[in-house]
Amino acid sequence: MFFDRELIFMKRILEKTNINLFVVDYDAQIKNNIKNTFQGLLDYVDDNYCLCDFFPNLKERTLYKVSDVLNCHYIFIKLPKTEKDRILIVGPFLKQELYRTEILEKGEQLHLNAAVLKQLEYFYASVPVLRDDGQFFALINTFCEQLWGSTDSYTAIDLNHDDASTLFNYKQVKVVVSEAENNWKIDLMEKRYAYEEQLLRAVSRGQIHKAEQMLSSFSSLAFESRSNDDLRNYKNYSIIMNTLLRKAAQDGGVHPIHLDKVSSEFAKKIELISSINSIKEIMAQMLNDYCRLVRKHSIKQYSPLVQRAIIKIENDLTADLSLKQLSSLNNVSTSYFSSLFKNETGQTLTDYVNNQRINQAKHLLRTTNLQVQTVAQLCGILDLHYFSKLFKRYVGKTPKEYREIKTVI
Repeated sequence: MFFDRELIFMKRILEKTNINLFVVDYDAQIKNNIKNTFQGLLDYVDDNYCLCDFFPNLKERTLYKVSDVLNCHYIFIKLPKTEKDRILIVGPFLKQELYRTEILEKGEQLHLNAAVLKQLEYFYASVPVLRDDGQFFALINTFCEQLWGSTDSYTAIDLNHDDASTLFNYKQVKVVVSEAENNWKIDLMEKRYAYEEQLLRAVSRGQIHKAEQMLSSFSSLAFESRSNDDLRNYKNYSIIMNTLLRKAAQDGGVHPIHLDKVSSEFAKKIELISSINSIKEIMAQMLNDYCRLVRKHSIKQYSPLVQRAIIKIENDLTADLSLKQLSSLNNVSTSYFSSLFKNETGQTLTDYVNNQRINQAKHLLRTTNLQVQTVAQLCGILDLHYFSKLFKRYVGKTPKEYREIKTVI
């Protein structure tokens, strides 16, 4: 098909957000082909429904946006005719996250048996949440333009569950007495562990974009439930994630002197949280901060000798950080250590220490009203004249000029 490349590309993008995309025949049975739907837990009174029953007059050049009674959304597109009619299906996905109390209310609305409610919760936990549908539909519309030309060459139709009652009538189902609940629970647990493993790997590599993307597409319903209190459950999971992310950052080469402060601050913030939405903000902030620690402070690539020196430098800029002192700390000669440090970091020890001190000085000048002399002392330089001269050499401005510019900005 002429659009194969575009189809593969779109599928790869959607996989990043855990959204299914697949193509089936027009006469395919729905139950066997639409993946990850709640029907998989239930038996139809008549299980012979197929797509042509659902869309008896499915039109070409039409983008169908379908929603069901469970607030799940799908995209249906009849592809340009080849040897047989084929349908592109995207979904299911949620446009907003549902909490456990809302799931109970939804089950009551649908008159679902109590035995099904836990399975319904597992189902929702497996459905990705599409929080930014603008980018999603831009992708879908771009694909449609590739199929049919400009935006004027096709029509978009919205169908709610009343319009799509043939496919999504959950009141006509009966509960299957089977191991479905255990199967879904095991599948969800495996997905959660796989998700955590990928997330921690991204953090250990400082991959902020990947970590944020993973968090945005993962339902908090998949978090392990240990209490009937939703907020307490999310707090508990956040505490666990704080510990795991700290370990991931350590595996990424960040020394505990940097991790301890960040971890302790997040532990306090988590306990002070009063809403579930705030928990999500904390989770996003944790990912961001731990990834930044890895990108800024990772020393994994250095030899133990250089690692010890860098830790010493970053831990206390007011200490004696001379070549002689740091060589002595490592019990090696000054010439050997100087050569080793330059080869591994690309900088002389003096330049590295000066850069660290000047960066700290810039931070203090931006964020405090401390006198320049005090800033110099906190950065390990006691001579104010030398500090000003060194600062101008590295920054191009005097400390006073730098502060004035940052204040204006």
